[in-house]
Amino acid sequence: MSTEHEAASRVPVLPHQPILSFKPLVLPSARRLVPLQVRVTVPVTGRDLPALLLSHGHGNSHVLSSLNGDAPLADRSEMSPKDDRIAAGVLLAAPGQGRDLAPTAAERYPVLHHTTFKTMAAPALVVVGDRDVDPAFSTRPDWRADAHLHSPGTTCLLTLHSAEHGLGGVAGYDAAETTDEHPGRVALLQRLTWAYLRTALEPTDSA
Repeated sequence: MSTEHEAASRVPVLPHQPILSFKPLVLPSARRLVPLQVRVTVPVTGRDLPALLLSHGHGNSHVLSSLNGDAPLADRSEMSPKDDRIAAGVLLAAPGQGRDLAPTAAERYPVLHHTTFKTMAAPALVVVGDRDVDPAFSTRPDWRADAHLHSPGTTCLLTLHSAEHGLGGVAGYDAAETTDEHPGRVALLQRLTWAYLRTALEPTDSA
């Protein structure tokens, strides 16, 4: 058993329970070329449940759409991360400050030039890989941790050792952008983010 698998097994979680999944839920948007199609998944029991929104920035695996995976849910335009409906967040290998973006990335992904965390007031868990350093995006080795370094809100930083941008494969099984496939690391990350959100959304929960 890998070190990550052993660590994951020590993070307590609630027993698995059945879920219901619905797709497609079609959300029309005037700012998108096509309506947004997403999947909605809920446990078969429970009440007053928080809504968890999963959104992926971009990637090479086009099959992982917002319907079948975690492709972009937000339009690629300048937007503010401040939203009073957001109680807590988890940022996985997120981009850093736009002002430190490499010129080639700024040309290819102009929306990233506007990235700032000055209004990100909600608490968040910021997850980075210590090998997620790509000069094509930024030459700063701690660029991916900017949400933790420059946010006015309360943030926690989780650094996964030996992890690259895919953090072991969170984007999907055998995804093209996963260069460090590691099921044990993904299992550990799954449980740690679960525990963080349990306590962040319900302070009396000691997960």
